[in-house]
Amino acid sequence: MGGSPSISGGMTMAEQQKLMAEEREFQAQQENERRIAAEAAEVRREKRERDERERIKQEENIATKALADAEREAQLEAAAEDETKDDAGTIQGQNEAMLDFYSNLYRGSGG
Repeated sequence: MGGSPSISGGMTMAEQQKLMAEEREFQAQQENERRIAAEAAEVRREKRERDERERIKQEENIATKALADAEREAQLEAAAEDETKDDAGTIQGQNEAMLDFYSNLYRGSGG
């Protein structure tokens, strides 16, 4: 039973300690890589959320502008329709006034 003390499997205490140190280093590297990957995933998620909020904001702006344009167009159409009615009423009124004038002349009332 001579020689240096050994751990089952034939490793010496120094070899086992070296292996355990390498294992801890490997675990630390793995944990660091997982942390970096998680941080990168979080950055991507936040960017997707910002992009989605921006897209929704743009769609809302487009919808608001389309609504404002539609309202403005409706107002212009209503104003044009009112103007057309006013013009028609004015022409009709002018025609009636002229007809009355000439009818009065014809009848001799001098209007």
